[in-house]
Amino acid sequence: MTCRQVYCLSTYFYYEAIKINVSVAGNYTVVASSSIETYGFLFSNSFDLMNPIQNLLLYDDDSAGNQQFELTYFLQPLANYVVVMSTYVQYQTGTFSLIATGPAIINFTPNSTVLIQSNYTSVLTTYSPTTCHPDNCSNSNFYYEAIKINVFVAGTYTIACSSSIDTYGFLFNTTFDPTNPTKNLLLSDDDGAGNQQFKLVYFLQPSINYTVIATTYAPFISGSFSLIATGPGVVYFTRISSSNSTVLIQSNYTSGLTTYSPTTCHPDNCSNPNFYYEAIKINVFVAGTYTIACSSSIDTYGFLFNTTFDPTNPTKNLLLYDDDSAGNQQFKLVYFLQRWVNYTVIATTYDPFISGSFSLIATGPGVVYFTRISSSNMTAVSGNLSFYGVQLNFDTQALSNDWSLCYNDTYNVILNDSVLIPILGICNKQKLMLGCRPVGSSLLSVAAMGLRGDVLYSCGMSTSCTHVANGVGWYFAYEYSWGFVNNNDIVYRYACDTTSTNPIYRLCWTTLSAHGGYRCGNITGLSSSTTYQRVIYHSN
Repeated sequence: MTCRQVYCLSTYFYYEAIKINVSVAGNYTVVASSSIETYGFLFSNSFDLMNPIQNLLLYDDDSAGNQQFELTYFLQPLANYVVVMSTYVQYQTGTFSLIATGPAIINFTPNSTVLIQSNYTSVLTTYSPTTCHPDNCSNSNFYYEAIKINVFVAGTYTIACSSSIDTYGFLFNTTFDPTNPTKNLLLSDDDGAGNQQFKLVYFLQPSINYTVIATTYAPFISGSFSLIATGPGVVYFTRISSSNSTVLIQSNYTSGLTTYSPTTCHPDNCSNPNFYYEAIKINVFVAGTYTIACSSSIDTYGFLFNTTFDPTNPTKNLLLYDDDSAGNQQFKLVYFLQRWVNYTVIATTYDPFISGSFSLIATGPGVVYFTRISSSNMTAVSGNLSFYGVQLNFDTQALSNDWSLCYNDTYNVILNDSVLIPILGICNKQKLMLGCRPVGSSLLSVAAMGLRGDVLYSCGMSTSCTHVANGVGWYFAYEYSWGFVNNNDIVYRYACDTTSTNPIYRLCWTTLSAHGGYRCGNITGLSSSTTYQRVIYHSN
């Protein structure tokens, strides 16, 4: 379809583009003959649907009589011209003939070398939803955007990506379901367009919805991108919002309540303290409304808390609770979760002294990260750690083989969100060790390890917050600082810890967008340093 070039307010006129050539120069006349009312245009060289007045030589409506167009023009040999045959009335179809007269034969070539280009531009950000690659769903930390596409002209279309980041593309029939990412998958591509860009080539049918998923080759990568579609007609792009009900990310957690589980009362009615429970810390990177539903063979009861759950004061920080909203005697919690905030889910039972396995199924615009919290100190439980407390002059050769280096840079590198989030995507195991050293040294000047939930304990912008676990006081916050002190030593974070007590046991990395740094033990002011290294090891 196209618009009328002389009155381009509507794009609902069917058309056909016909290339014409002559071998003898002269005045030629092209007349339409049809039972429908026709409209004709003549272009030099080519016809561009996206700019329908470009190259326009002349047009006509009724000069041939009987509501038929007539085009008369002096044509040159060895030149290309394009006749666009269209209609006076929108959405009208029918057969037609073109009768050409002149000093020589006119060569007609219908639909030759006439491709329509359509464009779409957007950006993947740290707020974008995440998914796995549907052709290999082993990692669900790829930012993506879902775009619905439609065409009115059937044919083979090419959709190529253009970006400074390494992109990956998928095409789905009708819709994309992030909970079942191989459903409706038609094709995928990584580098078909060259320069690490995807290219999707497919025969699209009119009146059918398709979905393009634009994502990246590596996890936690963000950046702008453009889609360039070419084919026999316009491709209509419509961004699908992550809040749309058809685009939801599912995250899962499975555990069990046993006779060894801690007990508590129901925070909404604390008359009986004999309910087994489990506390699970949850975090999200994409703000939005999330649903956490339980699935179990036992009758469950659920509670959601802001930050932490205190079993000695079970109503403190309580946000909401539920008994049976998920059906089948299962709880369902629905709440708007903020990024970078710690929440705690309490999974318990309707009746006291009941045990059994359960699963939590979370759905929302992003991944929900679950971390089990122990009853003794509300920290994650994930096996034994190799050492206790802050270590000085630590030789990494002493680590067992299951530990590996996942990140290494110098202090001048700025750890803003766009850098730090991909680092955490690579350093994705359950135990982390942070350390620092002079460049070239085989020993870490200062190092400490902990379970992931402890090392990444969110203190926000609190100047004095630490979270003590494994003999280390941990703190973490995007756009502020990340580090540790020895056990219960105090901190003063502005943004990094500047306290001088036991300085050799302190490490602090600035996570602000403005600069790097800051301290490695008692060495401070490293914001621009290329002589000191930050390192992260991880292990399961």
